[in-house]
Amino acid sequence: GFFKSKIKTEVPLIVQAAPLDPEPVPYLREPLTKEVKFCCCFNRGSMSLATGVSDTRIGRGQEIPLQVAIQNDSSVKVGRVLARVMEKSVWCARGRTNQSVRTVASADIT
Repeated sequence: GFFKSKIKTEVPLIVQAAPLDPEPVPYLREPLTKEVKFCCCFNRGSMSLATGVSDTRIGRGQEIPLQVAIQNDSSVKVGRVLARVMEKSVWCARGRTNQSVRTVASADIT
């Protein structure tokens, strides 16, 4: 009825970004080094990976050059490198929180 205390309504939202700041915000991930093992215990050396982008704020449809640097100090040949740009959305409202993660773009660097 008219005096219900909990009324629910669903409305589709269109999220439109504000104009992007002309100043780029670069990001450089410090190299991450991992040991390469064979059969879980035989050390085959290590590999280091670093990534970077010239601007972390991009608009829909805009291309983003991704820089990848790999240093292979192991005896194992690198067969494939897959790069993915992920988008993580988190919202909070009235004490509830939810999040979603999706792949925006991916590239096979071989």
